[in-house]
Amino acid sequence: EIMSFTTLDEEPETPNAPEEPETPIANQSFTVNGVAFTMIAVEGGTFQMGATSEQGSDAESDESSVHDVTLSSYYIGETEVTQELWEAVMGDNHSAFKGVRKPITNVSWSYCQEFIKKLNQITGKDFRLPTEAEWEFAARGGVVDEVSEYSGNDVLNEVGWSGSNSRGTTHDVGEKNSNKLGLYDMSGNVNEWCLDWYGYYLADSIVDPIGPKDGYKRIARGGSWKSKDFDCGVTKRYHAFPHNSYDNVGLRLCVGTSKGNISGRQLVKEESRPGTITKEIDNVDWKPIVKGVGIVVLAILIVIIADALGIKLPPWVLMMLKNL
Repeated sequence: EIMSFTTLDEEPETPNAPEEPETPIANQSFTVNGVAFTMIAVEGGTFQMGATSEQGSDAESDESSVHDVTLSSYYIGETEVTQELWEAVMGDNHSAFKGVRKPITNVSWSYCQEFIKKLNQITGKDFRLPTEAEWEFAARGGVVDEVSEYSGNDVLNEVGWSGSNSRGTTHDVGEKNSNKLGLYDMSGNVNEWCLDWYGYYLADSIVDPIGPKDGYKRIARGGSWKSKDFDCGVTKRYHAFPHNSYDNVGLRLCVGTSKGNISGRQLVKEESRPGTITKEIDNVDWKPIVKGVGIVVLAILIVIIADALGIKLPPWVLMMLKNL
């Protein structure tokens, strides 16, 4: 089954005609089966995407290619999709931590497409997931003169929930301070699925990017209630299999404007497995894994060398190697 977005026609350009200023867009509110939510207007503009200087030494290699991105105007959810909104549309709730104002979790990227399809049928709108570029631009506060490591502040505790302050659970949306656009919880609480397939950035300047044409994993952004603080930065990138669900991943809605050109794309619906897997999506600590593999390899080498030299290892050495 294929879900498409309505193509939005634009007036053809007239040579040498003066450009008309784009009409400012305003926030919009919706109510679905008694549940209200707000979409924040984000005026388009150009920004540097990727690990810019304020991210310091915490940046990963897949963030490092800083490049200019120009975006059309769009709307993005004031908060993450709450459990009450999800239930109002889907009638189910597989979240690990229940609460009507807590963000929905344990929803795969694929299942989110089903939610969005039903929401569009109810509202008559063209909601979708934000592209990764739209997500980062909004997290940064849009076109602003000030930048910060997290969404709204350099002090994560003031704007988000992470492993250092969450007490092992998600929290109601909007409890922390917002960023300059009035968006809440874009750093921490739950990671948020994005539209794009995962891939390394291209260094070229680009307009309204939608990511790679295909791939194996989808992008998620923002960090979560069990992330390290530095993994909640506005440039930090996560990626996960789209048919898997996680106890620290949810979503935030997005919708284009009549001036936007992210439309008319087709999304292939993938296998949906709601709430069946609660796997950690945060960065894996590879140090103990590498150390363990190194020890096993060393033990094998010891046995091989001893056998080649005709050396009989003492029983206690063999027992120690066996228990590695």
